[in-house]
Amino acid sequence: MNTLTTIGNKNSSITYADRPTVKVIIKNGHGKILLLNDGLLPGGGVERNESDEQALKREVSEECGMTLKNITPLGAVVQYRDYLAKRYIIYGYSADRDTVATETSPQDIGEMNFEYQWLSTDAAIVLVKKSITSLEQAKIHDDTQQGPFYNRRATLALLGQYKRSLS
Repeated sequence: MNTLTTIGNKNSSITYADRPTVKVIIKNGHGKILLLNDGLLPGGGVERNESDEQALKREVSEECGMTLKNITPLGAVVQYRDYLAKRYIIYGYSADRDTVATETSPQDIGEMNFEYQWLSTDAAIVLVKKSITSLEQAKIHDDTQQGPFYNRRATLALLGQYKRSLS
């Protein structure tokens, strides 16, 4: 999968552990895509012996209570997360929402509090840019600040690639 962008700089004094993850732009069939919490895409870590598609389906079921179809690769985003000493390789996809279940199965408190927004692609890009601008104002002292900032930048890169794929 092509690398769309790299976020952060590799620090030669840090030995980074690779963490493969997946993120997905979910389309609802009415010209809208799903964002979580003002700029995040559904997804998460790829577990050992799990394919990207299996991880996407598991994560979307847990976080959003839905299934996917027509999964299409978009590209990868690399993040150097210094505070965790991890290099996240985020494999981005787009997919159509297939079915919606009535319940999610959140794995942590953050997932329990997700806010869901269905937006046009252009509106999603504007929202993520605003979110990034507000996060840029804060000084980054640990991963509780670096993670959300980097993840929104990854969302923006994937949204840009998705928009280009539509034309």
